[in-house]
Amino acid sequence: MAPSNPFWFFFGILIVLLFGASIALAVWGRKKKSKKLIILSTVPILIVIFCVLFTLITLLNWSYNSKSYQDDLVVIVPDSNVTLVIKEWTLLLGSGTEIYVLQDGNEIFLGETGSGDDGFCSFKDGNYEIINHGNDTITVRWLHERNIWNEKTFSLPKN
Repeated sequence: MAPSNPFWFFFGILIVLLFGASIALAVWGRKKKSKKLIILSTVPILIVIFCVLFTLITLLNWSYNSKSYQDDLVVIVPDSNVTLVIKEWTLLLGSGTEIYVLQDGNEIFLGETGSGDDGFCSFKDGNYEIINHGNDTITVRWLHERNIWNEKTFSLPKN
């Protein structure tokens, strides 16, 4: 089903015109025995291929730029009354987390971490630890790309 936006109508016309221009350049180049015109006729074909790929991505709703979130992970920080909400996501083969602290039923954003470019979700797999530094800061350690541990320290908001 095609979208009702008139942009798609003009986009289709553009594809047909580019394809026609490519064929016309190729035929004209063969008549004139010009290699330059024949090579030039490939440019509109490449533009058509790009337009068709763009159309497929858009019409089939391939999510090429949206994060896919895992289930939220709720963690009570050891030796404290602080509760963290960890939202782990993947994007293509990259992954990361958004870390929030839960205060009075509201999620307050603390920061983000990155987990590399292989799609490995260390928090979902339980490969993390939370270190409490009193009431002011916490350190989050996570396994990065299956064999390297990273850590990031976050300041906790005041109540």
